[in-house]
Amino acid sequence: MANNEKNTPFLFPEAHSTFLPDPSNFFSPNLLSTPLPTNSFFQNFLLKNGDQPEYIHPYLVKSSNSSLSVSYPSRSSKSSVISQVFQPNLTITSSSRKRSNEKHIISSYSDLSVTLDIPSSNMRFFLVRGSPFLTLSVTKPTPLPLPPRMPLFSSLQMLHLPGDAMLREPFCIGYKWEKKGWGDLLLLAHPLHLQLLSKSDCDVTILDDFKYRSIDGELVGVGDSWVLKTDPVSIT
Repeated sequence: MANNEKNTPFLFPEAHSTFLPDPSNFFSPNLLSTPLPTNSFFQNFLLKNGDQPEYIHPYLVKSSNSSLSVSYPSRSSKSSVISQVFQPNLTITSSSRKRSNEKHIISSYSDLSVTLDIPSSNMRFFLVRGSPFLTLSVTKPTPLPLPPRMPLFSSLQMLHLPGDAMLREPFCIGYKWEKKGWGDLLLLAHPLHLQLLSKSDCDVTILDDFKYRSIDGELVGVGDSWVLKTDPVSIT
């Protein structure tokens, strides 16, 4: 009897918060069988109504029940704080959207990306950290009114898909993004990435003249497979 109790895994008691919302309402049912992420880079999509802007470099992204808005943010500086100002540069919705209070749904996520579904507009967005492009697919034929002169790339060219961070060896981490289509992906690296980028371990091209401003420093265009290394730290 004692031996069985010793081998039984401990189950934390279920708790219900009267203050924090239940994030499971924003996740696809197939993701609820495993622990949900905490302190994730997309957590603003899970708080309250899920309609607070989230910073996914280099854009602030805001979701509503039927649309998604993107802002290349300006900065507001005060003596005590520097903040980013959300002013939508682009809002994407469907002209045939259904009137619904249905929330957006996170259908998948990884270390470097999150897939956001907006069921009322039949839209699915692949939001990738460090991507200067916004990737959108529709779950069924859907009219999408877009602004004139907006540059578009067809699905036959390239899709930015999930990415992962891999601990390869001590003091080393690899970033790898999946892709669909032909050609190379373009991602953005901030100054610390560039400082740690190991050119001997990955075939990467740095586009010094392709730059985005950000609150973390200037973002520079690079490829889709990185290896970051730092100097060993002695434990003695």
